[in-house]
Parts: sequence; structure tokens; C-alpha cells
Amino acid sequence: MNLSLLFLTLSILAPSALAATAPFEGAVKATMEVRGQEIPVQYTIKGHRVRIDMRFMQQTSTVIADVDTQTQTVLIPRLQAYAIHHGAAPSNMQPNETPAITDMNKTETIAGHVCEDYAIDSAKYSGTLCVAKDIGGDALGAEMNGPLGSAMKGLKGIKDPGMPLRLAIKAKTSDAAGQDMTMLVTQVSPGPVSDTQFSVPPGWREMPSIMPTPR
Repeated sequence: MNLSLLFLTLSILAPSALAATAPFEGAVKATMEVRGQEIPVQYTIKGHRVRIDMRFMQQTSTVIADVDTQTQTVLIPRLQAYAIHHGAAPSNMQPNETPAITDMNKTETIAGHVCEDYAIDSAKYSGTLCVAKDIGGDALGAEMNGPLGSAMKGLKGIKDPGMPLRLAIKAKTSDAAGQDMTMLVTQVSPGPVSDTQFSVPPGWREMPSIMPTPR
């Protein structure tokens, strides 16, 4: 998978910032559509750590993010190698591009959870998302940026934003063209997660960071 697309994907997938509710622990499966391609995604969450696995063009891309240490570890199975990026994850949005949020006063049920619909709008992007508040806080939003990460942090009057179960992001400007994306959660599976899910396999070698340089 193209790394720019991978990290744009991670940015847009971001659920809530760490909430006052008990942190979610378990696995979430979703289907994304990017540039006409369907991408199965699973993110596994425990405390302030998250592992994101995506299957694209018969290859699996994996990133392990740790909120506490502000690191993102990219696993490269074909090379039995990994690369660590220190600091905030790259974002295509500028700090002044936090989207406006509008409560659509609608709910829907996705993957067995009721979620609330919101419209988001910024200079470069528009879209909708549906947020479930009964799942609990998780680590992704505290780690990631991007359109949805900024949107979640901008939700007003919601103490515990929760986890997005559906989203659609559409580019409004030419420099954001090609970044349209949808995501639908298909399964939420709470339960214990082994710490090994967030570790580099033994014997793998470290490579220099391959994160895209922010523009």
C-alpha cells in the first residue's frame, strides 16, 4: 500500500480522544472504500495503544501506535523489519482547518450499537459520521490527526465523544482530490487483548522511519 494513503487512512479512521468512560479494549472490524477499492481493516485497542491492520492489493499493512510514547511503529513483513516514527502522526490538515460540527439529530444502529449522526465541514473536506457513545473511550483519537481526528476533538457539548461507526469524507478542493473515503464498522468485539499484539516480532531489524514528511 502507498504510505501516504496508509497514513491518510489512519488519520481518518481516528475514533475519540481518551474519554472519561472506561477505555475500550478489544477489536473492531470495518470496511473502508478508498479510490474505488474496498479495504478490510481491523484495529485492536488496549489502554493507550492501538494496532491497525489493513489488507490492500493482497498485502497487509500494519501500524502500532502508542499514545503515551507518541510513537507509530510500521511493520514490514516482507523484509522482516520495522520502522518507528516519533511524534504526532502525519496529517494533511493544517491546525486552522478544524471542521465545523453539526448535530443532525438522527440516530442509527450499526454493528449492534446506536450511534448519533453529525455533519462535518472544513475548507478542504465535508462529510458525515455516526458516533456511538456506549462503547467507551479509546486510544486512536488521542494519537491521530486528520479530518476525523480534528472533527472529533471539535465536537461541542459532548463530554465523551465515543467511537465512530460510520463515516464518509469528501474532498472539496483540488489539492485534496483523491482523498474521498468511506468507512463502516461491521463488528465490535470487546475482550482482553494480549500485549504481544503491540510488539515487534522477535528477530526483526529496525529501519529508518518511513513516515511521509508533512507538507
